[in-house]
Amino acid sequence: MVEIGREGDLRIRNLDPHPDAQHPHPHVDTDHRPCLGNISGDLAKMIGKMRIAEALQVIHQFLCSCNSENPYERISHFDPTNEYQDDDDDPCHDCDEKFTSYCIFECGSNDGQFGCSDCNDYRTDYCFSECSHNHDYQNAHPCDRCTDEATRHCYLECDYNQEWELRNPCTGCDHEECQDDCDYKERKEELDHAKSGSTTQQAS
Repeated sequence: MVEIGREGDLRIRNLDPHPDAQHPHPHVDTDHRPCLGNISGDLAKMIGKMRIAEALQVIHQFLCSCNSENPYERISHFDPTNEYQDDDDDPCHDCDEKFTSYCIFECGSNDGQFGCSDCNDYRTDYCFSECSHNHDYQNAHPCDRCTDEATRHCYLECDYNQEWELRNPCTGCDHEECQDDCDYKERKEELDHAKSGSTTQQAS
């Protein structure tokens, strides 16, 4: 309800109290005085010149708008569906840790809405080599969607398959012994020698 006093004072009241909001409107104080911002001067002139119909149109536009930067009360309090969310109601808004491994796995404000695929480091070197939440690639595997899988790069150059722990070219090979023309013979001998040396050290 809009009330315009003889002196031009403006009051805005809600006919029924709102169940969740303390103010009549995000920009109307509890004493029913609206914070009109940059329209206050023009509205006062309209009321002073008794251009009431025009003033009511401006007031209607004002009541249908909301500035999220300086309301008396957050607009989400006026939403009967409880679906609207202000940025200030979001604990992740402007958080420096948003979309980090801490955010996803440790922060108490993340109740499942963020997962590995949301992480800033998803499928990066950090994800595969350093992230403690991706031990043994249980959440993200470097071979998934890799265009170099089972290629020379995969077996001889890939940082994630240096010891053929992820992909081994000898698996399923038809030859019992390495052929001289095998691209991976030299590397296999190096790995076999390293393993035998490690076994000897453990035995001693």
